[in-house]
Amino acid sequence: MKKTQKTIYLASPYGFSKQCKELVLPEFVAALEGLGAEVWEPFRRNSQSGKSKPGWANKIAVADLEDVRNADAIFAVVNGTPPDEGVMIDSIEGIIQANTTLQSTNLSSSLWDPEPGHRTLSIKLLDDRGVLIASDEKTFEIRRTDWNVGLVGIELQGEGATQEIKILTIRENQHLLSDADCKIQINAGTYNAEHTIDMTGVYSPTPKFDRPDVEDGTEMIVAIYCSFPWDLDSDSSDDEVRKILSGGSISTTNGFEWGTGIGFAIMMIAIALAVTWAIRNHRERREIMRMTESVMKRKAASKKVAEESLPRISETLPTISAEDMTQQTATVDTIEQKSTEIKEEELDEFESRLKRLSGLE
Repeated sequence: MKKTQKTIYLASPYGFSKQCKELVLPEFVAALEGLGAEVWEPFRRNSQSGKSKPGWANKIAVADLEDVRNADAIFAVVNGTPPDEGVMIDSIEGIIQANTTLQSTNLSSSLWDPEPGHRTLSIKLLDDRGVLIASDEKTFEIRRTDWNVGLVGIELQGEGATQEIKILTIRENQHLLSDADCKIQINAGTYNAEHTIDMTGVYSPTPKFDRPDVEDGTEMIVAIYCSFPWDLDSDSSDDEVRKILSGGSISTTNGFEWGTGIGFAIMMIAIALAVTWAIRNHRERREIMRMTESVMKRKAASKKVAEESLPRISETLPTISAEDMTQQTATVDTIEQKSTEIKEEELDEFESRLKRLSGLE
């Protein structure tokens, strides 16, 4: 029976993506069918089920190859990046006579643009019936270096036991790192720690960590790295930063702090006692000077009173009876006795204070 409708084989990588298979491929099929052609779309035409059975890949490849040969035309979508698995990069067809040796041939992988990771290239030799005759394969480590993550610096926030370490980061083309496993490593003296960090967020991360339990003056080294295949970036000079720790006030014992406090308290008490003694000594000295001056003034006043109490003797002495002489002598003795009592009273008080200050009492 003669075919009246032309057939077109639709070759594309969109069938490997569930989203493209459901949304993009139907648009191409509809457009080609609108031209009046019958479309052979391999992902729909050749069953992709039964992949758990041995030889399933060979069966699908043979079916696709037969459709390519039998179709009236081929419509290939070649833009975009094909998936890594199950895509033919290059091929060559030919006929070789039995019992002859195949000369060398060249297959190119220049169009291969695999995602980072371990990727395997395989080469297969099939006969005209699709039966595998020979094969070989090689695994490659694929990396990308058009990206960068790094460290800007370290900030110490707070003091003492509550001090925190803030790490500043930078990044470039971070959208490529969707599945990257990146970590921050912290080393300070005997302290070592690793922390996972996500470098794909909206903003560059600035993680905070508790300060390592090490003494001030210890050098802290912080490094950032990512596991394969993201272990090589475009700039390795910003993968490490260093800082000398300070403000932690970390001490292995509490004796030094208590000793400092007690010593300071004793020193302040001694200063206070010295100042008090000096002030009191100054007051006592002033009091002694005042008392000395008062005693001298009183002594002078007593002497003056005594002199004024004595009768004046004129050049012409009157006749004095024995009784008058006795009365005048008694009066002088009384004045002198009062003056002596006043003097002794002043001296007793002065000597008492002087002895108390000198410590003789």
